[in-house]
Amino acid sequence: MAASGADGRWSFADLSVTVKILAGIGVAVMVAAIVGVVGLCAMSTAGASAGKMYASNVASIQAIGQLEATARQAHLDVSHQAISQDAATIANYADSFTADLAAFDVAVTTYQASMPVSDPAMVADLQSQWRAWVELVQVKLMALVAVNDMARWQEVRDAEAAPLMNKIDETLEALSAAESADAERSAAAARSGYESSRLTWMLVLVLVLVFALVVGCLLAVARGIGSR
Repeated sequence: MAASGADGRWSFADLSVTVKILAGIGVAVMVAAIVGVVGLCAMSTAGASAGKMYASNVASIQAIGQLEATARQAHLDVSHQAISQDAATIANYADSFTADLAAFDVAVTTYQASMPVSDPAMVADLQSQWRAWVELVQVKLMALVAVNDMARWQEVRDAEAAPLMNKIDETLEALSAAESADAERSAAAARSGYESSRLTWMLVLVLVLVFALVVGCLLAVARGIGSR
């Protein structure tokens, strides 16, 4: 290509109008691609954080809530059975207690499948404590209800059953605290990722605008030179 300047140097004005238009289109495409990639990265990060929170934290916390509710209901059914006055009502509460046991097992399975952050040993402790309490209820408390020995029932409840239920409550509280702390960490990570992506987006936008301004100025200068 022949040089057009007096000193023989190449000038942007030497390019044809078609090439200049194609260059402008190329710049526009590059800008769109950069902004699009940054946006996709930001959405991917936010989506991953939200997905983790739903798949793990939310499911785990819901399962613990079900465990707590089932344990409370089982405790109530045992107490209500003790104050029941007829055989039919006593039998109904015994059936309700059996249903509570099944619901507790389902809740434990659900929690274990929710990718919990808690130590598996804590879950094992919970199951062991629960089995001990259930055995005590079935072997002692229900047998005392059958013979209507409320004085002895209260003694066993206060001396043996209550301490076991307290341990169960403490373990459930520890599990809930662990999941809540992890949920807070996930939320903080999501916020940090969003803020980082927003900052990156703003920097890219500023750079693109500056680049576009420079290209526009060069085109304007080249047009002015070419029109002389």
